[in-house]
Amino acid sequence: MSSPPQDPFPPPEPGLDAVVRATLDAAANRTDPRPVWNRTLTRLEADQPHHTPASRASRWWRRLPAAGLAVAGLAAAILVVVLLIPAAKQAVASPAEDVQAARDAHEHGSDRRYTQMVTLTHVEADPLAHPVEGGRRAVVWVRGNRFVAQPGWGGTGAWGRDPVGRVWFAPTREAAVRYTEAELPPAIRQAVQIRGLELDALLGGVLADFDLTWADPPTPKAARRVVIATRRGQASLFQVVSAEVVIEADSHLIRSLTLRRILPAGAVATIAFELDTVPINTPVVYTAEGHLNPGSPVYDAATPIQRRLVLRKHFAQLMRGGL
Repeated sequence: MSSPPQDPFPPPEPGLDAVVRATLDAAANRTDPRPVWNRTLTRLEADQPHHTPASRASRWWRRLPAAGLAVAGLAAAILVVVLLIPAAKQAVASPAEDVQAARDAHEHGSDRRYTQMVTLTHVEADPLAHPVEGGRRAVVWVRGNRFVAQPGWGGTGAWGRDPVGRVWFAPTREAAVRYTEAELPPAIRQAVQIRGLELDALLGGVLADFDLTWADPPTPKAARRVVIATRRGQASLFQVVSAEVVIEADSHLIRSLTLRRILPAGAVATIAFELDTVPINTPVVYTAEGHLNPGSPVYDAATPIQRRLVLRKHFAQLMRGGL
């Protein structure tokens, strides 16, 4: 007698999930939540004043069915777990998020004063090999993208950007020159951004073209955070190759900013800005007119010859101030 043909599609063997589910169901059936529930009810009733209606109303707990007891026991267990698990640590922003927050805070901030120091390294003996004078200290006031720096390039007068975006130079109080953004050559435009601490443009460039890391891993309670920025790829002449940004954790204020630039003949210029916390007692003037004697002229594109003569007269001083 021949055996029946073997089933070509036998049922699958029980999987691991089925075995685990059966084990959990069996453990749940053996668990009786009533002792825990009764102890909880006794403690709750002990906390209630016996002469109030609340004590009588609490008797409905005793009338819960077994299924209700199981659900209530599960809810109580979940509540205990939630209360006992420590709160997750506050997340620390990434370096890019901190830099962007500092950029936003600067855009909507009030007048701030920074000290600026330029130092040179790897400078050759020939002073004409580099167009930056090191060791000079200046004070820079900023508000948004406007600024004023004293002394100006060459160590005299003042220079800055006014509220409508024009860049001006006032080497003396007798006359000043003024340029629109479009009139500035790229090298001068870049120098204005750096030496004038135009944080919106500088931090925007850091976010776009630099790799950002923490100097030290910050903690949620750290008062300040230090971001190290390194340019991706090869830097061109006069470009910033690296930066160090110190940011206040709460206010996102830039406490300090250190920029390093490539100069001719292998020199490196380090431009360091440090926030000055001394209160500003007088209004900051961001226009050229505010740094001239009354009635002194400001030459612009409408008076190109006079503007050129002022620049030519003070060209040597401007070059000593460097780009």
